[in-house]
Amino acid sequence: MESNPARRQFLHLSHCCIKTNEGAYTINSDSLYTEHINGSVTDPTLIGKDNKIFYRFETQDMLHVSYHHEKADRKGEELWIRVKLEVPRKEQ
Repeated sequence: MESNPARRQFLHLSHCCIKTNEGAYTINSDSLYTEHINGSVTDPTLIGKDNKIFYRFETQDMLHVSYHHEKADRKGEELWIRVKLEVPRKEQ
């Protein structure tokens, strides 16, 4: 099991992202992790709750995520795609 107190959740809107929740997470298996919500700017009822998140890698660069906030009666699905950009480097 792995736990990361720096876990952040982002809401993506067209061409930008904003942080909506914060807390930590525990990896339960290769397809499930539990996030422990310590703060939320969008829904205070989630604070102090755990949320099970199911995930699977569709490809090396595509991640499918689904969850159901039972206490808030909210379901969600997300598709995250890695955008590979060349990082400019200073020549030495």
